[in-house]
Amino acid sequence: MDKYEIRGGQNWDFEIKKALKRAEIIVVFLSNSSINKRGYFQREVKIALEKAQEKLLSDIYIIPIALDPNLVIPEQIEDVHVILSERVDAFSELSRSIIGQLEELGEYQAKVEQSTGLRWSVETVVDQWDGLPGFEFKYDILKLTSSELPEVSKITDIMRGNAAAQLLAERRAKLDQLPELFNFGQNRFRRQNAMEVSCQDPIIMQRFLSIVQEIYSWGAGAAHPNHGFCTMNFIIDPLILLNRIEEIFNFEERALELIRSQVRKNLSAITYEGQPLLDEKWLMEGTEKWEDFENYAFNPEGMLILFEPYQVGPYAQGSHSVVVPYAEIAKLLKPEVAAALGIEHLAR
Repeated sequence: MDKYEIRGGQNWDFEIKKALKRAEIIVVFLSNSSINKRGYFQREVKIALEKAQEKLLSDIYIIPIALDPNLVIPEQIEDVHVILSERVDAFSELSRSIIGQLEELGEYQAKVEQSTGLRWSVETVVDQWDGLPGFEFKYDILKLTSSELPEVSKITDIMRGNAAAQLLAERRAKLDQLPELFNFGQNRFRRQNAMEVSCQDPIIMQRFLSIVQEIYSWGAGAAHPNHGFCTMNFIIDPLILLNRIEEIFNFEERALELIRSQVRKNLSAITYEGQPLLDEKWLMEGTEKWEDFENYAFNPEGMLILFEPYQVGPYAQGSHSVVVPYAEIAKLLKPEVAAALGIEHLAR
């Protein structure tokens, strides 16, 4: 909770957005006051809904609790079961939902370990320096091990190398001091750069592994934080790193046309107060070429494509994600990729 975990002087907007993006479960308390008032509550719910698109349909991720009787449920979450506090023991229902989802997450890791021998934990690189400006750095690394797939530890080596390179880049602040802009009389959080790279659990599809990293950064003196993504995709036996998205397709032009069409259709359908959320010109320009789809991963539903703020809309409209179903792309994938994903039957 911000009351306990945000230190004096920290940018609460930046910290809350990071926490929302990292959360496994989000509880939303609804009241007549909160749902009818514009402001930060609405923005937080929007972030949670964006993140929910990356989850499985069976996941319990957003748990809404209605505090007031006869509450009109917002249309954004009308498909999610709402705990009605005037009818049930809300605490017991909430506990049951949370425990159920945590058990599902544990079972997922146990199943992966049983089938592949793959285990993972998170190690974190942390560094900071107080200067003009200073910097604060935090980078999560997946520590992967497997009795059956010993080469997966090389993925951890890649992530450690990326973390080291990024840390050394952040330390350049020591050479680029700006005393004309910053001074030690200012609050430390106003005069420091901040970077945090968090890592979701690996997504395992047969012999295919995807990693999604979320990058949060704040430049000293900037008007707002930035949020981005970095993804890595591997065939894990033998271990092969896949690079550009177009390289996984046999028919690049057809694949680009199909993905472009699917993404634009999905993003155009997002509405706010009955109107399209994203400006058509901005959307079209941000989904034109292969480079626009470079942040991709594979989950049980299909190809997940992630879009950073400013790519398909202004910063205030946040990041977005689209899942392109396997049935749409399977026949265009290279045979070895379809085989590694276990979707050869869809490619015939």
